[in-house]
Amino acid sequence: MIIKSPALETAYDVETVDTFTFGLEGGVLNPILEKGEVRIVYKNSDCVEISGLDAQTPAYLHSLSGVTLAATQADSNGTASFNLSALAKGVYIISTCNSQSFKIIKP
Repeated sequence: MIIKSPALETAYDVETVDTFTFGLEGGVLNPILEKGEVRIVYKNSDCVEISGLDAQTPAYLHSLSGVTLAATQADSNGTASFNLSALAKGVYIISTCNSQSFKIIKP
């Protein structure tokens, strides 16, 4: 499944998606996270944010070849952000220490 908008394009393997919600507020219809739910949101084409992490949880941005390009920690609200402005267009992986990973596409 490929999702396109003026700000981004992203792809998901349909077999692994249980629920997908569309909306206008921050890219999601329901901004309230369920317990244990981690959500990734494109703020714009140069910023991606992960919500629902435990405070101080490390998150990493990797190239497809496995090189770590950036690292950050979730703030006290459980949010970690990556600035993508210096990256070339392409596909990247964001991972957390709790074995969750997200494929992102920088348009």
